[in-house]
Amino acid sequence: MGKILTTITLSLALICLSIVPTFASEQQPTLAAVNTTVFADQTYTEWDSKKDVPESKVWSIVFNSPISASTITYQNIYVVDSNGQKQDVTVRLAADSKTIQVTPSKNYKSGETYILYILKDVASASSQTALKSNIRMNFIVGTAVTVKSINASNVTTIAGKTPVLPSTVTVTMSDGTTKTVNVTWVTPTASKYASAGTFTVSGTIAESTTIKAMATVTVTAPITPVSVSNINKTINQGDSYSLPSTVEATMSDNSKKQVPVTWNPSTVDTSKAGTYTFSGSVVGYGYSGKVVLTLTIVAVTVSPSYLELNRDYKAHDGLTITIKEIVKTELVSSTKTTISYSLKNETIDQKINEGCFVVHFSDGSSTNQGGFFGSLFPSESINRTYTFQELNTKTATYIEYVGDYWSYLFGPKPENGTLKWQVI
Repeated sequence: MGKILTTITLSLALICLSIVPTFASEQQPTLAAVNTTVFADQTYTEWDSKKDVPESKVWSIVFNSPISASTITYQNIYVVDSNGQKQDVTVRLAADSKTIQVTPSKNYKSGETYILYILKDVASASSQTALKSNIRMNFIVGTAVTVKSINASNVTTIAGKTPVLPSTVTVTMSDGTTKTVNVTWVTPTASKYASAGTFTVSGTIAESTTIKAMATVTVTAPITPVSVSNINKTINQGDSYSLPSTVEATMSDNSKKQVPVTWNPSTVDTSKAGTYTFSGSVVGYGYSGKVVLTLTIVAVTVSPSYLELNRDYKAHDGLTITIKEIVKTELVSSTKTTISYSLKNETIDQKINEGCFVVHFSDGSSTNQGGFFGSLFPSESINRTYTFQELNTKTATYIEYVGDYWSYLFGPKPENGTLKWQVI
């Protein structure tokens, strides 16, 4: 075991001044008020006793000025045991000529009481000024409390992720007590935690140079998606819908987790009914599989607002339309729907072509009015009757005035809509 050094500082002047000890690596003791005891015609200044002194203690006595080497003798500085027997120590003046070290030739005995003497014959080199009085200090040797063991640490990380090692460890001392101390770990190389397995990391603590802290690092395989369920979604035409930013995946540890996903295409147009598919790719997990989202957009039929019979209505083409009567006649295998109507041109400077009526059926199909019609000049009007006929498999629901039929089919829809009458 290495020698343990304690420093005592003494002031030496023309007249002996105060004596102020300091102890390296220990809390500085307080010097008691000068107490003097006379033994065998000797007067001593008593210093506070020291307890639990290590067996290999080296006392280092530092003066504030160089010391005369000739006064550094075994008669002037020595150690005795409780029986008054002088101990075999080495007394040495250091190179700075201010420091005297007292080193035991062999360890002191644990539990024994010793006395360190510094006699007043120790003098300065320049003026031979001596200490004012002799000095003595009792010290009791106790077994040093050292680190006996360090609790092992266990850390878990995922492959590829730097393990987070603890900043402190719990140590057990030689007296059976435990305490928490700081630890400095050797930084593990990335290859150590690149794949699943275990490895150990050593660490050091300031309280021991011989016992190392040890941490076992368990590296688990990364938890990744192994399957992602496809998605089926049904919405109504015109509904607002956004593709999900995450999907539920079954992970390699059988857990369920929401994972980020990107879609192709990335946007949805809900204005058109139909069935659409989107291909999704899981982001950030190295998962090569695809997730398919099937979106069904259901057509929504908006019930039109029907108009009254025998009332004039201004159509988008400028004509004033009046349906006077709608008659539905059911035959053996067909149904006739007859409309009686009038068209008026109430403008003062426009010639307007007669428009077309269309009958709509419950299955979503329609039939337009056939035949050739003329034009109406300003202030002209005409009364007409027209019959639509279809098989009984179709049921007429409403009549619509669309104006020019080809514009109705291929042109933009009227801004304010068209005129519709219900077939009952």
